[in-house]
Amino acid sequence: MGRTATRSIQSRLTLLTALLIALLSVAPSWAQSQTPAQKGPYDLPQTPPMQSGAYRLDAETRPHHVKPGGEVTIVAIVTPSQAAQSQRVDVEILDGNNQKLAQQIYSDQNFVPGQTKRYAWKWRVPANFAPGKYTVKVGIFSADWQQLVAWDNQASMFVVVGPTQASQ
Repeated sequence: MGRTATRSIQSRLTLLTALLIALLSVAPSWAQSQTPAQKGPYDLPQTPPMQSGAYRLDAETRPHHVKPGGEVTIVAIVTPSQAAQSQRVDVEILDGNNQKLAQQIYSDQNFVPGQTKRYAWKWRVPANFAPGKYTVKVGIFSADWQQLVAWDNQASMFVVVGPTQASQ
C-alpha cells in the first residue's frame, strides 16, 4: 500500500472518529443507562442531572407515586457555572403523550457560579388524572423568553396510581 493510500485511510478514520464522538456527545438523555428507583406498578428511571450549557439542571419529586387528588412536591435544582442575571426558571409537568399539563415559572432569577438554587413547587394532581408516568422538565430562559439558555427534557418523573395500585 502506497503513502497516498495510507494517508487517505488515516484521514477517513480521523473523520469517522470525530463524527462518532460528535454523535455520542449529543445523545439524548433517554439513551443513557438508567436504573429503577423503586419497584411498583411503574418503574421509574433515575435521571442523572443534565449539564446544559452553563447550567447543571435536575429535579426531585416526592412522593414518587401519588393518587389523583394527592399532592406532589417538585424541586427543580439549578447550579450555574457562570454568573447570570434576570433569568427565568421554567418547570413543567407533561403526560405520557408529551402534552404540557402544568407549568411553574420563577422570574427574575440571578445566579452566582457554583451556587445551587432549589425551587420547590407543591402541585395538586387533579382528581381526574389517568394513572401513568408524568415527566418533569426544567429549563432556563432569558427574561424576555427569546433565548433558551438550558434545558433538561427529563429532569424527574412521578407516577399517578389508580385506586388498585395505591397500596403497592
